[in-house]
Formats: sequence, C-alpha cells, structure tokens
Amino acid sequence: MKAERNANFTILDPPSESILAWEQEGFSKTNYAGFSFEGPCDPAALNEAVKEAQAAWPHFHANLIPVRVGLYQTFAWQVRQEPGELEVRDFTTMESPPEDLEAWIHPQMAGEMNRLQDLSREYPVKYILFLLPGDRCCFVIRFHHVAADAGALFTFVRDALRIYHEKVTGTPPDWGDISGMHSQAGIVKPVQPVSGWRFLRDTLGEMRKYPLHRAANIASETDGKPGRNMIRHIITDGAVQKALRDRARGEGGSLSDLATAASKLALQQWNDSRGAPSEIMVNGLAVNQRLRRPPSEVEKLGNPMSVITIPSNAADRLDPERLLRHVVDCRRRKMDQGFDILISRMGQKILSAGRLLPLGLRYPFLRLFLEQRLSYFITNVGVPYPKMEGGRPTGETALKQVGRMELVDIHSSIGATKKTSSVLILRTLFGRLYLIFAFGRHRVAPEDATAFYKLVVEKMLNYL
Repeated sequence: MKAERNANFTILDPPSESILAWEQEGFSKTNYAGFSFEGPCDPAALNEAVKEAQAAWPHFHANLIPVRVGLYQTFAWQVRQEPGELEVRDFTTMESPPEDLEAWIHPQMAGEMNRLQDLSREYPVKYILFLLPGDRCCFVIRFHHVAADAGALFTFVRDALRIYHEKVTGTPPDWGDISGMHSQAGIVKPVQPVSGWRFLRDTLGEMRKYPLHRAANIASETDGKPGRNMIRHIITDGAVQKALRDRARGEGGSLSDLATAASKLALQQWNDSRGAPSEIMVNGLAVNQRLRRPPSEVEKLGNPMSVITIPSNAADRLDPERLLRHVVDCRRRKMDQGFDILISRMGQKILSAGRLLPLGLRYPFLRLFLEQRLSYFITNVGVPYPKMEGGRPTGETALKQVGRMELVDIHSSIGATKKTSSVLILRTLFGRLYLIFAFGRHRVAPEDATAFYKLVVEKMLNYL
C-alpha cells in the first residue's frame, strides 16, 4: 500500500487510487471474508494476535486525507498508533443455531457491505468474532478494498492466526509461512509486457471487431436498490472437479477459461430468451501479477492484480467447443504477450498524470480511462494456504489446525460495481470447489440472480 512515506502520511499507490475513483459512482468497495472454526476459541488471545499482526500493516492504522506533495495532489493515509480492536458478538445462547453458516453470516454483514465508508473518518478494516453454540465461531474481517486485496488479506489472516496459535499452544504452527494463495507459489517467471505499438494495434483491431459499447448485460427488472445478491454453489464431488479441470486442460486452458465460456453461453441464452441485445460480450478475467512481474515491482503495489478482456460475438458462440477454444486462445495470447502488465503500467501513468488535476476533476477524468464495460467478471483465487510439493501446490489446504480450533470453511463477499454488476469467483478449499456469485441489486433482481447462476453452472457441467 505504500508508494512513498514520511513521518506523517503514506501516499496511496495507483491501484488503490483507482479503487477510490471507481467508488465515486456510489458503489461500496467494502468486502468481508469470514473464517469458520470448530473448537474452543480464546477471544482475548485472538484480539491480541490481531493487534500484533497489524504492526506489519501500517496502512490499516489510518484515516484518509487529501494532501499536496509538490505538484501531486493525492490521497494519503495519516498513520495512527492505535490498532484495531476485535469486536466480539456472542450468539452462544441462540435457540436455533444456523445450519447454513454462509446463509447466516451474509445478512449479519449486509448492512455494513451496502454502505459507503467515509475513509476520512473510518478505520478501513474491522475485525468481528461471532461466537456460536457448540464451540463454533466465525472470525470475520470487513475491509475496504483500498486497504487489501485477496492475496494481502489471506496473508494477514495467516499471520494473525499464527500468532494466536503460538499464544494458545506455546509452539509455532507448521504452516506459519505458507503462501496465502496458490498463485503466489513462485513457480512462474516474470513476463515482459508487449510493446506499446503492438498493444495499440491489437487494441484498435479488437475494438473494431468487438465494440465495447455493445457489451450485453443480464436483462432483469429490479427495484433499483443498492447492494448485492450473494450466492454460493459448492461442488463436492471430486470426480466432477477433476473432470472439469481435465476438460479445460484438454484445450490447453484452465478452469477460469471454462467458467468464462460457460458464462458467455449463459448470457447468450438468458438475453435471447428476453429479447435483449447480446451481439457482443466482453468478459473480464482477473490476473494475479505477483508471479508475472519482478518482485521489486510487486512490492510497490497494494493490489497487484490486472484484468484482461475476452470479447466474443454471436459467431464465436455458435458452438460451445469453438467458444472454449476462442476463450483459451484469447486469454493465453494476451497473457503470453504481457497485455495485462502493460495495461497495469499504463493505468499507473494515467493515474500519476491525473494527480495534476484538482480532486473534483480527477475522478471524471480517471473514469474515462479506467472503467471497462464488462458483461461479466471472473477471477480464480485457487487454493488458499496450499500444501506444496516440488514447488507446486497439491490442491490441499495446509492451514487447518489453529490452537484448539479447526478451520472448516471460508466465506466471502464480492463487490459489484455500476458498470459490471455480475461477478464470479472460483476457490478450492478442503476438496470442495466453490463458485461464489455476486449480482448488483441495481441491475439484477434476486430471483433472476438465482436463476442465472444455475444456468452458468449448467453450462459448465455441459462441457463434460
């Protein structure tokens, strides 16, 4: 999170500034992650562990203030000393313990997710411990996306749980230095970006073939209320998971490619059945740059993620096999040539140039360059806290026993923006494949969100 520091403040890095620019549309960039445990929990020890872990995360100890450094007008974190405290919510005496904790946790957090945080006054991270009957609990972190991305969040939680484990047991855990996500394992060499001329030529050609302004979205009648509909689908059958991955790898692709193709087919069928335009679909796919850029560059980025677009037209979607090959070829070409890295670097330059403008002019200026009209946004978290063999993740989760507690599940919320109201995140945990959907309520009605997610899953399974 820190690009530059002095005794009083830390200037935001470009990805964090872009998050603030997007938020000016009035859609919250606050999310949460919940970690469910079974076994006795020591709230006092967890509170101390959280406070100690924050020492390595100075941007958590901050209020957001506008400052001026030379000609650069920017936002900065004003560092404070006091760490965030753990809030304990005791539900141990409730008469009907929740059977589906995911369905129970999200309503508990929905009110905090659906409002904008005033970062000039509010702490960007909040820690909540829900104590439940039967020695169950859920440790929830509510965080503004300007403070952490998924990779940073999982790393912070690992550090906090490691300290907690040592306080409770007196010994360090064997997972104390495990990677937060499998894509941080360090097995891919950094990629150099494509030349600016090649990028411009290919981008203009793509825009002629796939005009972005025609990108289709889910046609749905809504009440226009802010917030998001969260839906989680879990595939527990290991044979089905393997078949999905093998099917994608057979085309030289990944599970992300299969999900992208399935989403395009679902959008086509959904919008055709409602008479909505669906000629052009532009899907966004998140790319983790931790392994694709030199470590010295990644260390400067609070949110080292980028997005590549995978457009398609009706001709591409005539045949599911043809569509999958199209998605795989498009994604691999762009990543092999480093399009995502060049886009990220260009975005940083645009943001730096925007600092010359007054704040009132900067956000409209930045949105012209940063916003993408996407039909659907997909990312693959992979395996949190993976076991490693020979430098590669095995697909198993290493972080399980914490003190006298056992980690049994992870819950997530995903932000949905005004322009891109449909999001899918893939994650694998304890042999279960999670498909986590978020739909902006301003554009997709709750009943349509449920029906559409089932259609996406159906299209994925139809590839088998």
